[in-house]
Amino acid sequence: DDPPARVGRVSYAEGSVSFHARDQTQWSFAAINYPVTTGLSFYDDADGRTEIEIGSSIVRMDHATEVTVLQLTDAVTQIEVDQGAINYRLGDLAPGQTAEVETPHGAVSLLQPGTYHIVAGDETHPAIIATLEGQARFIGQQTYLDIAGGEQATAIGEPVSYTMAQAEPDEFDNWSLQRDERERYRETIRYVSPETTGYQDLDRYGSWRSVPDYGEIWVPSEVPAGWAPYREGHWAWVAPWGWTWIDDQPWGFTPFHYGRWAQVGGDWAWVPGTLDPHPVYAPALVAFTTPPPRPELGMGLAAAAIGWLALAPHEVYNPPYRPSAAYLRGINRGTVSPAALKDLPRGNASAGRTIGTYANQRGATLVPQAVFTSAQAVQHATLPLPPTFRALRAAPTLGALQPTTAARMAAATALKIVAHPAAGQERTEEHEIHAPNPSGGVIRPTAPVAGGPVAPAMPKRQEAGGEAEPNPQAARPVVRQASVEQKPATAPGPAIRLPHFEADLRQKTLEQSLHVQAAAAKPQPVPARLSAPSTSRAEPTPVVFHPAPVQKPAQAAPLHTSPDGWKREQVKQPVPAGEHKPADDRPHP
Repeated sequence: DDPPARVGRVSYAEGSVSFHARDQTQWSFAAINYPVTTGLSFYDDADGRTEIEIGSSIVRMDHATEVTVLQLTDAVTQIEVDQGAINYRLGDLAPGQTAEVETPHGAVSLLQPGTYHIVAGDETHPAIIATLEGQARFIGQQTYLDIAGGEQATAIGEPVSYTMAQAEPDEFDNWSLQRDERERYRETIRYVSPETTGYQDLDRYGSWRSVPDYGEIWVPSEVPAGWAPYREGHWAWVAPWGWTWIDDQPWGFTPFHYGRWAQVGGDWAWVPGTLDPHPVYAPALVAFTTPPPRPELGMGLAAAAIGWLALAPHEVYNPPYRPSAAYLRGINRGTVSPAALKDLPRGNASAGRTIGTYANQRGATLVPQAVFTSAQAVQHATLPLPPTFRALRAAPTLGALQPTTAARMAAATALKIVAHPAAGQERTEEHEIHAPNPSGGVIRPTAPVAGGPVAPAMPKRQEAGGEAEPNPQAARPVVRQASVEQKPATAPGPAIRLPHFEADLRQKTLEQSLHVQAAAAKPQPVPARLSAPSTSRAEPTPVVFHPAPVQKPAQAAPLHTSPDGWKREQVKQPVPAGEHKPADDRPHP
């Protein structure tokens, strides 16, 4: 079975944010850029907030909230809110796709793109569903209730009892709205599908250029000294893909799981390829090498190393798992020519090749295998490439590299990236992300790159009502340094219970029931003569659903967004050209 093409990522973590996979018995600190897929659970402590991006959609968790991803496939997004509250901005809902949120009192089906506030409730408190914009449906055991834009419903008990009122956004919803405006895309959406998870960060942290060889390329505004793709971060074992790259950069998701990398004019640039409306996620778009132990690597003869390099445009990616032919074409679509896609080999096509045959051979990274398999920070353990590194053979498989517990838990230390601008320049923003620290202590900022001081910060431009943005006309990326702070290995969280990963979709059950009820209401033709009794197995009787008899609330004014947050007020309509607008104290005709 092919892994899903869709994936989420942890895009923001504030305070204490924990997570665990379905087969783990303790919580770990969440990692920025960690892939989110079926079976993961997340928890915000009393001081925490988390943001999970899934393509064009964003799920934000308020303080003291627990969320489990029940299903995340190409057709279904189903999450469970065990406690607390979420703000769910549904960006797109393609035909055949379903978005559903489970609560202790029933399921919330999101029927249209929009923004939704959902509180889980418990035995003594109701579930709360506020449709700030869009259209939602709450589905209980035998009833359902449609909730239009600007409306709010509560549901509790069995059978479920409902109340309705006009929606009242709170501070959490306004915080979420500010995050939406902060991450509003500008130029990137012209070159990258909005279903590419993580695309929202590219405009904030880099600029787009057009070059003859590759078309549109993206160049990061700030990179550490000696940076190369897949060199600032760590490897983790993430099911169902296996070995997965977790990058340290706040923008480090999209460019490492989609597209290719190339060197253009001395800068590393990300090449998205042709715009693909249905992008396929990859755990890491690299080619691996496993050289034998060599004295010149500074390793004993009994040691082993593993290396990798970023794939360039037109180079085929062959995942370490065995994909179908259709999946292999999809994951290479847009960066490999259509003619080459017709005859892509299944299995590991890099076997037998040498590093010297790859375009990005100078960007290869080599580390001891123990660093790779235990989720240690790559940038603090790189080995020098031997003089004959071009002859290193590409790795035939990674199956022999077994992950340690740390790799399965994605590491539990925190890396805080801090820019060190030149004197007189503005200090850039700090971003807390999570990555391993091999020494177990505090790593001080590294020295400036050899041969000169750290490059000055890029000029800034201030957007109206927004934050400072990098100047897209700047020619060269800024070099910055990083410091690391240690965190405990065990993260806070409630008692881990066995979640219902195979939960049925209530929306699908409801649709089947309504279809059966509609068919049963039609008059059935009388058979001309009796037929032989049927020996086929009788179909189970579906649950009968009924619309909940609840009076809809009267809304004082439409609910809409403003620079200050969600507001309820009459929106003034513009006066058509040529018409006179009467004064407030003048009677209207």
